[in-house]
Amino acid sequence: MEEAGIQGLSFWRILSGHPQVIITAVTSEKSAGKSVSSVFPHLHKYRNLTYEPMDKTALLKKADLFFLALPHGASQEAVNFFFAKGKRVIDLSGRLPPL
Repeated sequence: MEEAGIQGLSFWRILSGHPQVIITAVTSEKSAGKSVSSVFPHLHKYRNLTYEPMDKTALLKKADLFFLALPHGASQEAVNFFFAKGKRVIDLSGRLPPL
């Protein structure tokens, strides 16, 4: 989730309260290397989780389901990559790809 994304942050709040969801990774090019709680103090529950750059190959090992909240039009490559590798993907970007 790009740290400035309102959609991603809102969805994070929902996911963080779900008893069957474990957030294993969060990406941000701008905040790579920073802890989640240093960027968003109210997410202190995730103080041990660090933003990382979007390395799709490395992320494959961290989750079975990917939620993407990338900027408008930027998610299609990631959606295609994860889907081709057999992962489930939920894309929260503002634009739907052409059919």
